[in-house]
Amino acid sequence: MVDSNIADSLKSARKKLGLTQQQVADKLYVSRKTISTWETGRNMPDIETITKLSILYKVPVANLVGLKSERPSRHMINVIPSLMVVLFARVAIATTRSMLYFSDVMILLLLLIAIVIKSKKISFRYVSSLVIGVSLLMLISAMLKLFSMGFSLQLLYFMVPVMLMASLLINMKFKVETGSFD
Repeated sequence: MVDSNIADSLKSARKKLGLTQQQVADKLYVSRKTISTWETGRNMPDIETITKLSILYKVPVANLVGLKSERPSRHMINVIPSLMVVLFARVAIATTRSMLYFSDVMILLLLLIAIVIKSKKISFRYVSSLVIGVSLLMLISAMLKLFSMGFSLQLLYFMVPVMLMASLLINMKFKVETGSFD
């Protein structure tokens, strides 16, 4: 008897793609019964076959054999550096009272996103929407020089959305590679 975690992960990966045992068997040039023995834990595929299954199921080999992935599969969008930049700007750069209030709102929005990411209770799509919305708000405010924004604040309000969007794109690339969209 083989580790049931491997058998369960093979079966769930196949079902997640909506494939039958026969369809997988045809693609790997094995019998349906062979697939069944792997999924029930009576036997285990060799490493070459596990690699083929990983490609077919679009999941990392580590996930198929029951190991934890090195990288987290949930939200990896890192808003903390962006938050720190806005906090620094709020404290260090002299500006108008209305711009200070606007910076406070941006800080609160970035904190909200950080809390939502930490809680892991909201799907990646909604978190992405929040990040894009805050990024657009910051970019538009910088382009329109809202609240008599000086050059240094303008530069920061262009830089922070770039940092947020870079983090979002890296996360999306990882999710596409691993097929882990929620």
